[in-house]
Amino acid sequence: LTYLPKFTTDGGTTGVVSSLQQALIKKGYLKISKPTGNYGRMTHSAVILAAKQMDPGNETNQANGITKELYDKLVDSSNNSQQKQQWA
Repeated sequence: LTYLPKFTTDGGTTGVVSSLQQALIKKGYLKISKPTGNYGRMTHSAVILAAKQMDPGNETNQANGITKELYDKLVDSSNNSQQKQQWA
Protein backbone atom coordinates (compact mmCIF):
# COMPACT_ATOMS: atom_id res chain seq x y z
CA LEU A 1 0.00 0.00 0.00
CA THR A 2 1.06 3.56 -0.65
CA TYR A 3 0.59 5.92 2.29
CA LEU A 4 0.19 9.63 1.84
CA PRO A 5 2.23 11.85 4.13
CA LYS A 6 0.53 12.94 7.31
CA PHE A 7 -0.04 16.67 7.42
CA THR A 8 -1.31 18.42 10.50
CA THR A 9 -2.42 21.59 8.69
CA ASP A 10 -2.95 22.96 5.21
CA GLY A 11 0.24 25.04 5.51
CA GLY A 12 2.37 24.25 2.48
CA THR A 13 -0.03 21.59 1.17
CA THR A 14 -2.19 23.68 -1.16
CA GLY A 15 -5.30 22.89 0.89
CA VAL A 16 -4.98 19.11 0.94
CA VAL A 17 -6.27 18.77 4.51
CA SER A 18 -9.25 21.04 3.83
CA SER A 19 -10.08 19.08 0.68
CA LEU A 20 -9.91 15.82 2.59
CA GLN A 21 -12.12 17.27 5.33
CA GLN A 22 -14.62 18.55 2.75
CA ALA A 23 -14.87 15.06 1.26
CA LEU A 24 -15.31 13.53 4.72
CA ILE A 25 -18.00 16.09 5.61
CA LYS A 26 -19.84 15.51 2.33
CA LYS A 27 -19.84 11.73 2.90
CA GLY A 28 -21.04 12.14 6.50
CA TYR A 29 -17.90 10.85 8.21
CA LEU A 30 -16.80 14.17 9.71
CA LYS A 31 -19.34 16.07 11.79
CA ILE A 32 -18.13 19.67 11.50
CA SER A 33 -19.79 22.54 9.64
CA LYS A 34 -16.82 23.44 7.42
CA PRO A 35 -13.19 22.40 6.90
CA THR A 36 -10.68 23.78 9.39
CA GLY A 37 -7.48 22.83 7.57
CA ASN A 38 -6.21 21.03 10.69
CA TYR A 39 -5.74 17.26 10.68
CA GLY A 40 -6.60 16.53 14.29
CA ARG A 41 -8.35 13.78 16.24
CA MET A 42 -11.77 14.35 14.67
CA THR A 43 -10.40 14.20 11.13
CA HIS A 44 -8.33 11.14 11.92
CA SER A 45 -11.33 9.38 13.47
CA ALA A 46 -13.36 10.21 10.36
CA VAL A 47 -10.61 8.76 8.14
CA ILE A 48 -10.61 5.53 10.18
CA LEU A 49 -14.43 5.28 9.93
CA ALA A 50 -14.32 5.92 6.18
CA ALA A 51 -11.63 3.26 5.79
CA LYS A 52 -13.72 0.69 7.66
CA GLN A 53 -16.85 1.40 5.60
CA MET A 54 -15.46 2.19 2.15
CA ASP A 55 -12.53 -0.20 2.08
CA PRO A 56 -12.83 -2.92 4.76
CA GLY A 57 -9.38 -4.38 4.05
CA ASN A 58 -7.74 -0.96 4.29
CA GLU A 59 -4.81 -0.71 6.69
CA THR A 60 -5.19 3.01 7.44
CA ASN A 61 -4.11 3.63 11.01
CA GLN A 62 -2.52 6.15 13.37
CA ALA A 63 1.05 5.18 12.51
CA ASN A 64 0.76 5.09 8.74
CA GLY A 65 -1.73 7.84 7.91
CA ILE A 66 -4.31 7.63 5.13
CA THR A 67 -3.69 5.37 2.16
CA LYS A 68 -3.51 6.96 -1.26
CA GLU A 69 -6.23 4.58 -2.41
CA LEU A 70 -8.67 5.73 0.27
CA TYR A 71 -7.82 9.40 -0.27
CA ASP A 72 -8.47 8.98 -4.00
CA LYS A 73 -11.82 7.26 -3.33
CA LEU A 74 -12.92 10.02 -0.98
CA VAL A 75 -11.82 12.86 -3.22
CA ASP A 76 -13.10 11.25 -6.44
CA SER A 77 -16.50 10.65 -4.87
CA SER A 78 -16.64 14.29 -3.78
CA ASN A 79 -15.81 15.58 -7.29
CA ASN A 80 -12.58 17.22 -6.21
CA SER A 81 -10.16 15.70 -8.72
CA GLN A 82 -8.03 18.87 -8.86
CA GLN A 83 -6.88 18.26 -5.28
CA LYS A 84 -6.26 14.60 -6.07
CA GLN A 85 -3.73 15.74 -8.65
CA GLN A 86 -1.82 17.64 -5.96
CA TRP A 87 -1.08 14.36 -4.16
CA ALA A 88 -0.56 12.12 -7.21
